[in-house]
Amino acid sequence: MLPTIAIGSFEIPTFTLCTIIGILAFVSIILYKLHKTNRFAQEAYFILPKLFIAFAFGFAGAVFFDALFKIPQNGYFKIAGITFYGGVITGIIALAILISVFQKNSTMTLGEWLNFSTLPFIVFHFFGRIGCFLGGCCYGLPTTSIFGLYFPDNPTAGIFHYGQKVYPTQLFEAIGLGLIILAIRFSKHKFITYCYCYPSLRFCVEFLRGDNRGSYLGPFSPAQIISLIIIIAVTVYLFLSTFNRKRKKRLETRNLTHKDLMLIALSSFAYLIGDWLKSICVKSSHLLKKILSVAALYLFLLFCCIDSLFRRKDEKKHKNDF
Repeated sequence: MLPTIAIGSFEIPTFTLCTIIGILAFVSIILYKLHKTNRFAQEAYFILPKLFIAFAFGFAGAVFFDALFKIPQNGYFKIAGITFYGGVITGIIALAILISVFQKNSTMTLGEWLNFSTLPFIVFHFFGRIGCFLGGCCYGLPTTSIFGLYFPDNPTAGIFHYGQKVYPTQLFEAIGLGLIILAIRFSKHKFITYCYCYPSLRFCVEFLRGDNRGSYLGPFSPAQIISLIIIIAVTVYLFLSTFNRKRKKRLETRNLTHKDLMLIALSSFAYLIGDWLKSICVKSSHLLKKILSVAALYLFLLFCCIDSLFRRKDEKKHKNDF
């Protein structure tokens, strides 16, 4: 572990350094992807200010919710750390609002921006977890297994391991984030995939965490509860989206089938009437031609009216079914 790096007379916390590297990597990947898709000139100036504002709100949310979750243990609102979920949820909400308000200045929708930013954000998160490992925070429970590592005590932060090995949960999560990066590269819906994979990873890693993360609700930590809420919310969203998509497709299929049948019937009717008129009118007078032509026109109009009535009944039936 390496909590600080000395540069001359200055000491820089490794967590801060890794966070800065992560932000630079995040922005660099965003710009590279924009350049690769020939959208750099139009979209770079649109998204960069909004990303920095979202990062600022995210940091404020991470500090606020960390202090909020630890009120039962500290006895008061004490700013002493950050929590990932508080930061990422606040940051995403801020980014969503900014993109929605200024949507007319971009060629990409909010959903496209979330998918576009997911991979760069996971890279940023990866460097953040490396910073946690070097800084000694977010450590795991004591263990005697081969997976345990010795972490130095940090009296300033009130962290004492008493010479025991603990699980390097920061590295477990960093490895998991690396696997998620590989997974979402082949996913069309990157943001949704991340919203499933990371909460699942975090929920499992939390069982090995040994640091103070706020008061528990039964056997679950605050992060595990939030992970479950996210997974449930995404599942409900996907279910409703799939249901609405199938419903729309079913309605379109019904309408299309009905329309096709009517077109076939009308074509057949017109062909039969034309053939009949041709065979009769050759031997008939001019007056008979007119009478048959008018009759055919009235039959055609009557058929269209019947089609319209059936269509309205079908639409009312579809509305009642759903």
